[in-house]
Amino acid sequence: MNDNNILNKEDITTLPQAIQNYIEYTEVLGKEKVEIANIKQVGALKVNGKWTKFKARQRFDFVNKSFVWKAKVGVVKVTDQYVDEKGLLQVKLFGLIQLVKEIGEEINQGEVLRLLSEMIWFPSSLLSSYINWEEIDKNTVRATIVYGNKHASADFSFEDNGKLLFVRAKRYKETKGNYTLVDWEVGNFEYKKIDGNLLPYKGEVMWKLNGEDDCYCKVEIVEVEINK
Repeated sequence: MNDNNILNKEDITTLPQAIQNYIEYTEVLGKEKVEIANIKQVGALKVNGKWTKFKARQRFDFVNKSFVWKAKVGVVKVTDQYVDEKGLLQVKLFGLIQLVKEIGEEINQGEVLRLLSEMIWFPSSLLSSYINWEEIDKNTVRATIVYGNKHASADFSFEDNGKLLFVRAKRYKETKGNYTLVDWEVGNFEYKKIDGNLLPYKGEVMWKLNGEDDCYCKVEIVEVEINK
């Protein structure tokens, strides 16, 4: 393997200290840099107030700033993606009858934030040149991605040892066809070793509404394949 494909300490010196700490905490130094990743997930989505289990496959292309997530949730199939700087959320009954298709600027922003928040599973991707990092304080950094003539930002908060606590942002939430910016968080992580890396393999996604957490997705990674 080419040494340029290995993540070394020298590669991360220009990143904010909190991100450097996270990369060290996850034990990915000395490992292969990730450009492509395929994962399998299980979890549950809250739909109309009821939790429904899902199984999903997701492919990331960090070089081209994209992902495609395909899930089976009960009798429907869901596609959630960000490809060629465009987001898409599509839901089909039995994979055939279209129930939902959402596109547009609000969806684009939401999918960029999803990409940002899920790059934590592959810490070497946080070196991507399209991310602009800003240090907020010792344990908080802000990541911004520019897409088209827009941008989306998320804040990453850590413990002193580099352990990631949560990712927060303002994300568009749809209610009866109208979109409003709402506080959004990915957190409540659990960590374990996956292929020798200590990663937040399990977590929850939630809206922060009226001072309360409205969790709508619980996810767990069950299989990872990189650069294939």
